[in-house]
Amino acid sequence: MNTYCILGNCQANAIASTLQVCAAFREQYAFQKIKPIHRISAEDHRHFLSEILPAAALFMYQPISENYRGGGFGFAEAIKHLDSKTKVISYPSIQFYGYHAAAKTPADLPMDIRERCRAVFGLAGVELFHYAQVMMAYLKGMPQDEALNAFHEGFEGDEDFARRRCAESLGHLRKSEIAHDIDIRLHDVIAEGFRREQLFWSPRHPSGKILGLIAEHALAKLGITPTEEERARFVRRDPLKLPQYPLQAFVRKALALEFDPVTDFRAREVVMTTPELIAAYYSVYDQLGRAAVSAMMTALFPTLPSWRAMSEEIV
Repeated sequence: MNTYCILGNCQANAIASTLQVCAAFREQYAFQKIKPIHRISAEDHRHFLSEILPAAALFMYQPISENYRGGGFGFAEAIKHLDSKTKVISYPSIQFYGYHAAAKTPADLPMDIRERCRAVFGLAGVELFHYAQVMMAYLKGMPQDEALNAFHEGFEGDEDFARRRCAESLGHLRKSEIAHDIDIRLHDVIAEGFRREQLFWSPRHPSGKILGLIAEHALAKLGITPTEEERARFVRRDPLKLPQYPLQAFVRKALALEFDPVTDFRAREVVMTTPELIAAYYSVYDQLGRAAVSAMMTALFPTLPSWRAMSEEIV
């Protein structure tokens, strides 16, 4: 049987999981799983280049920079190891910050905070998104009920920031798709549909609909047509549905979102209402300390107007 592999971030294995729904595809291709590019070891990556890629009949990839992780992990290096008969399909690194305009993950955290985040949220510390409005409320000394209001309503200028962040996110995707001559393009689909239905559960976790569209386009390039039931199962499978983060009211208003939003935080083993989520963040920030929270806020959101206006007052 032919083999295939996918080079990319956490979306790669989710796409493979979606493709496997199609019986006609399963009959022709067996998946050779590798770890996401940000987690694969140097040894496993060398094995991927020398053993897995040369034998692959199909290779799908995201346009990973040649400078990533110090070089050698990019898509251009991978392509050098392909057989001339291998079918190659590219798809974008899909990120959309429209729904989570003021939420980011930290680059690093102390070990005790990482462990605390995993215990409280069910996520590793550097995988957990932090909301600017919650961090600012904490730094201002707001009680948790007022922090909840700040989470939903934002501060002055946050609605404009949300609209700008959405436009920048879509613009970056379009630019990347054109620059790398991507085969499967998603900008137009996301730009036209993000108001009608929730297309991302977190900034880097697209919904089953987006993953299904990638699968359909890939199958079409291989001359394979999924059944209508398989198309429906693409969407229902939704392998990146967790974690989910509640959408903020000021973002929903700024972007004129038409769907009923997610209102709870959900990880694999954790479910929290928004007030419980605020309390959980506050507990982590208490342990982290005010100075470290302020430094993290500045590192994550240096261009957020409400933070720049507030920082001198509260730090």
